[in-house]
Amino acid sequence: MAPQDEFLVAPLDSLPLDAPGARAMGRVSNDALRALYQTSDVFLLPTLEEGMALAPMEAAACGCAIVTTAASGVTDILEPDKSVWIVPPRDVKAIAVGEHP
Repeated sequence: MAPQDEFLVAPLDSLPLDAPGARAMGRVSNDALRALYQTSDVFLLPTLEEGMALAPMEAAACGCAIVTTAASGVTDILEPDKSVWIVPPRDVKAIAVGEHP
């Protein structure tokens, strides 16, 4: 395993979640997931490759603003607008502020 891949398999409690209000949830039930979406302002999916944009669609259906990359496939279903921001992959600044490319 490459050193950068070790972060991907790190236990949730060891992840550097230092943003106020940020937390790693791990696996949750469908009801809990719906409640999380409904009480969240933003859904972030900074993916480099994604097969189907199911999670962003679920979050959008619950009223979340979406910040993701074009690699998520979300642009096949949701149109970028004031509640859907498509950011360049690996562009940490754009992801942090939700900039339109």
